[in-house]
Amino acid sequence: MGVAFGRFYPEPAYAAVRERVIATSGATPDDLELQVRVVGGKTLKSSGGVGMVDYSKDVGDEGIEVSVLGIEEPSYDDLFPGRYQAYEDQIRRRS
Repeated sequence: MGVAFGRFYPEPAYAAVRERVIATSGATPDDLELQVRVVGGKTLKSSGGVGMVDYSKDVGDEGIEVSVLGIEEPSYDDLFPGRYQAYEDQIRRRS
């Protein structure tokens, strides 16, 4: 499935779009038209889009999260080495 999410650590430029992100928190990923660039500047391709929520007004900066759904390229395993295999191993142990 290739899903990743995590805390967002804002740079100063985030201030220019923060209110829009807060207003659309919980909306579908396409509403913000976000992109993720990986190390080296290549744009990550995903089938499900990039979503972002910002609840920082309620809980502080740790309340900002980015999600990427359906990671296609670079491959999930290239981005997170060993994670996919660990997931597969966990599923096999449960079977």
